[in-house]
Amino acid sequence: MSQKNKSTIEKKNLKRILMIHGYRQNEKAFREKTGGLRKSLKNFAEFVFCEAPHTVLKLDNENLEWEQDSVEDKGWWFSSNDRQYNALLQTDCDLGFEQSLGYLDKIFQDQGPFDGILAFSQGACIGSIMCHISRINEISEHKFKHIKFKFAILVAGFKSGQSQHDFYYDKKIQLPSLHIIGETDRVIPKEISINLLNYFVEPKTFEHSGGHFVPTNAEAKNSIIQFLNSIQ
Repeated sequence: MSQKNKSTIEKKNLKRILMIHGYRQNEKAFREKTGGLRKSLKNFAEFVFCEAPHTVLKLDNENLEWEQDSVEDKGWWFSSNDRQYNALLQTDCDLGFEQSLGYLDKIFQDQGPFDGILAFSQGACIGSIMCHISRINEISEHKFKHIKFKFAILVAGFKSGQSQHDFYYDKKIQLPSLHIIGETDRVIPKEISINLLNYFVEPKTFEHSGGHFVPTNAEAKNSIIQFLNSIQ
C-alpha cells in the first residue's frame, strides 16, 4: 500500500469533531487554548472550529480566568436584554439563542457530517441542547434538522438557566457523553456541572484539579482517548 493511500485510510478513520467555544471567546482563542490537546489527539480525531454569531461587549471589571485577547469576543446568546450573560441566573430571556442554533445547523449542513462535538462552558450548555436535538433528528425531524452527531464531550458544562429551554431537558438524553469538570472552577462551579449529569443516560466523567479551562494533561487526554475509542 502506498503512503498516500495509507494516509487517506487513516484520515477516514478519524472522528470529525466540531469545536464549540465558550462565552467571551472566539474561534481563534479556542483554537489556541486547545492546541496541545488537539496535537495529542491527531491520530484519533479531526477538529473543525466555528465562531458564535453574537459580539459581546468587553467589561474591564469582569472576573475571568482567561485573557481577553481579541476585540471580537463572542457569545451564543444573552440571558438579559442588555446583552449580558450570567450562567448562574435563572431568566426568561434567551436573546440570540435561536439565531445561534440556526447558525450551527448551517455549519452541520455545509461542513458536516460530524461524529461529535467538543464544547466548552456556554458552548457546552448549547451543546447539551444540541444533544437533545440530535436525538430527535434520529427518529423524526427537528426544526434544525442537520444537527446530528454520535457523541459529546462537554467541558465545564451546565444546564441552561433560561426557562424557554426547560423542555430540552424533560427526558434524559440517550447519547454518549463525556463531562470534564474542574474541581476549582470559579466561573462554572463544580456542582453545576455535576447537576448536568442528571439529564444524560450513563454519562462518563473526568474531574481535574484545575479551574475554568480545557485540561491538556496526560490524564485528561487519556480520558478523551478512552471515550473516543468506545464510540462505534
